[in-house]
Amino acid sequence: MEAIAKKLAELHPKIMEEFHRLNQGYCHEQDLPLVQLNILLVVQTEESCSLSEVSRTLNITPGWASENVEKLVQHGFLDRKTSKEDRRQVVLTLSENGKQFLLEVKRKGYEYFEHVLDVLEDKEQHKKLLEGFEVLHSIACVLKEKRELNQ
Repeated sequence: MEAIAKKLAELHPKIMEEFHRLNQGYCHEQDLPLVQLNILLVVQTEESCSLSEVSRTLNITPGWASENVEKLVQHGFLDRKTSKEDRRQVVLTLSENGKQFLLEVKRKGYEYFEHVLDVLEDKEQHKKLLEGFEVLHSIACVLKEKRELNQ
């Protein structure tokens, strides 16, 4: 198990570097830091959420979350409203601009993976890539579930 852990630790930064580059491409056009893209994705996933949920989900400080949410509100990507249940609580939702931006991010992601598949050419490699992503997704779901149970 130790050898596998070492190999995973070795591969992880190499894989993440490529995805970081991809995400930076999305952000560069809007002059948007990566943390702000991640905030938009959290709000999209939850449909609406509080600042503390964003902070907890991304494992960033409430102050850092607040600062970046404020910038996203100013850019017109997020709407901030007072909760109907608790007027002390702020609810974040995607604005129409935010929804359009994330649709564009999704379209560019699709184009990126079309390019990756063209580069790979071999249909068996396509299948392995998809299977690998499905495994990573299921692992991410299990880790998220365990993290939420511990909170």
